[in-house]
Amino acid sequence: LEFRTNLCAEQTLHSSRVVDRRTTRHHQKGSRMRAFSMEAARALLFATIALLSMANLAVAFSPLSTKMSCQPPPPTPALSRRAVLLGGSLLAGTAVPGGLREAGALTVAERDELYAKAKAEEARSVDSTKLPDDRAAKLFKEAQRAQQGGEVKKSLNITNVIIEEYPGFAYGWSNRGNLYVALQDYEKAVSDYGKAIELAPTGGETWVILLNRGTTLSLLNREQEGIKDLTTALGLQAVGNGRLAAAQEQILKVNRGLLKMRIQDWEGASNDFLDALKLTPDQPDRWWVQYATVLYEAGKTEEAVRLLERLDKKMRFPPNSDAKAALAALASAGGDREAAETYFSDVQRPKSYSSRAFLEKELHWPPKIVDAVAAYRGRSFSE
Repeated sequence: LEFRTNLCAEQTLHSSRVVDRRTTRHHQKGSRMRAFSMEAARALLFATIALLSMANLAVAFSPLSTKMSCQPPPPTPALSRRAVLLGGSLLAGTAVPGGLREAGALTVAERDELYAKAKAEEARSVDSTKLPDDRAAKLFKEAQRAQQGGEVKKSLNITNVIIEEYPGFAYGWSNRGNLYVALQDYEKAVSDYGKAIELAPTGGETWVILLNRGTTLSLLNREQEGIKDLTTALGLQAVGNGRLAAAQEQILKVNRGLLKMRIQDWEGASNDFLDALKLTPDQPDRWWVQYATVLYEAGKTEEAVRLLERLDKKMRFPPNSDAKAALAALASAGGDREAAETYFSDVQRPKSYSSRAFLEKELHWPPKIVDAVAAYRGRSFSE
C-alpha cells in the first residue's frame, strides 16, 4: 500500500487522478509533505492526516509520512491568566454570553472560576498527551514499522493494544483514527478523534486532531460539522497556545474554505482563501485554483486570471490541469480562442474536464466557471 499526498485520490470517493511522480518520490524518501497539493486539497484529508507529522507530533502514525519519532511530544505551552480572560470560553468549555473580550463582561469571581477551569483542562490535557512508559514507546515503534511497511491492519492491531493498555493516552486514539481513515472506515475514525479531543481538549496538537476530524466528517457529507471543528481549531490555538504559525493557520483556512465550497458557500470560501493567501502571497500553491474559481463566481475575472497565471508560471512541470482548464475557459470567455486552445492542450485527461459531473462533483467548482468550460468545449462537453 503506497501512501501519498493524495491519499484520498486513491482511497476515497473524491479524485482518481495520480499525483506527479516527483511528489511521490518526495514522500517515499520521508521528506515532510507540502500540505496543499491540489489533489490533497481537493480530497481534503490530504493536508490533514499528514499534519500530524508536519506539526512534529511525536507519536503520530501519519499515513502520509514515513518518518516518526517516539520521543515524548513537546509540552503544551502554559496557559496564562490573560489568555483565558481575553480569549473566551473555548478553553474551559464554558458558555459565556458575549465572550470575555468586552471589558467588565464578567465579575471577578466568574473570571476566577473560568480561569481555574481552564487551568484544570490544561493540566488534564498535558497528562493525557504524555507517553506513558517505555512499553508504550516500544509499541509505537512496532506500529510505525508496520505502517511504513504498508501493513496498516497490523499497525491497527498494535494500536488497539496501546488503547487497551493506556486508554487515557489521547494520541493513541488519534493515531487509530488516522489508521481508520487509511482503511476508509470514516465513522470509526471520527469516533476516535472525538475521544482524543475529549482527553486533550487543549493539548498542543489538539488543533491537528480537530482538523483531521473536520475533514473526515466531510467524507461523510457532514461538512457543517467539519467547518465547526476547523473553526474551533483556529480559535483554540489563538486562545490557548499563542498565535498559530502562518503555515498552520493557512492549513486550517484553506481546508475550511474547501469545505465551504462543498456546501456552495462561495463568499465564505473566498474569505478563507483570501486570509490564507495573505499569509504567503508570494508562494503560489495549487489551492489557488479553487480560490480563482470562487473569485470568478463573484465577478472578479481579472483577479482570477492573474491568480491562475501566477500559478501556471510557477508550476509548469508537470502542468497543473486544473489551472490550465480554468485558464482555457476564461480565455475563451474573453474572446481569445487561440490562447484557450494553447492552455487546454496541456490538460491531462481532457475528457474529465469536459464533464459537468467531474467539475461539479469532483472539483466542486462554482456554476459560473463550469458554464464557462461548457461554453468553451461546446459539443465535446458532457452534461
